[in-house]
Amino acid sequence: MKRAIELTAACLALAAMLHSAPAKADKAYDACMEHSDGTNPAWGKCGQGWVDREEQKLNAAWKKLNAGLNG
Repeated sequence: MKRAIELTAACLALAAMLHSAPAKADKAYDACMEHSDGTNPAWGKCGQGWVDREEQKLNAAWKKLNAGLNG
């Protein structure tokens, strides 16, 4: 029972730290946000640009992995 309580406490502490940590994107996102007009559409454009860049990285990694598979 003591072990379960300790594990639960550790999980809650980790969740609290992750929740309080700021989100990180990339330098292009940070620059876009800094130069935006502060509106939701502008922020959405910055976010979409970041998602597009990350999707390109994911697709490149997938193609590299897929090329190395046999059968």
